[in-house]
Amino acid sequence: LFVMQAEGNLIHFYREGERINTIGGLGFGEANFNRLSDITISPHGKLLALDSFQRQIKAFDRTGMWLENYPLMNINEPILFDVAHDGSVFIYDRTSNEIIIMDERMENIVYRFGKFLFRDPVQLRSTFTHVTVYDRGNRKTYLFDNFGNHLETLDGYWQIDRFGNRYQLRNNLISYSLSQRDFLISLNPWDIFSLKTGVISLISGRQIRIAEIIYERN
Repeated sequence: LFVMQAEGNLIHFYREGERINTIGGLGFGEANFNRLSDITISPHGKLLALDSFQRQIKAFDRTGMWLENYPLMNINEPILFDVAHDGSVFIYDRTSNEIIIMDERMENIVYRFGKFLFRDPVQLRSTFTHVTVYDRGNRKTYLFDNFGNHLETLDGYWQIDRFGNRYQLRNNLISYSLSQRDFLISLNPWDIFSLKTGVISLISGRQIRIAEIIYERN
């Protein structure tokens, strides 16, 4: 489990509930950040961390050892990103207010989309078939395919799994679009909601809850 602490430019590493390492802190060293703004896991299992001030993505192994940097030369203010299953990188540039698709080495821009569509996006997630962007400014979720085509805009905070199932965060619980049953109910409202590779992650204050989705064959 990798936990980003943005206000301290830190990333904490947990295994079986125990913290095993912490990297980061303010600075220009290989494992330091100036403005840590987002993290994700690559298809190859690397931890990727975005430093929006330095305009680069840093790669680490699962123990926290630094591996390499990927400078984002043609992006002015990257603040959100995620990596698709094929290695394509989706980056939100706040200056141009659009999402940029880059190749796996983050050397070439493949495509741009969503320009002027967003107000205050706070999360970008990529699945096998979709890209979702939650915009806190207008409380909407934008749904795209992996080529950047805008498919739908949903009111509220939604996540889509690889089978197209839809899950909505409603204050302190998750609703499943095909069922009347709510789940992952908390006493306090959840602030952050993420779904990727069949795993739901929820954050509220200092609480983190992780749940695996079990799919049944009919």
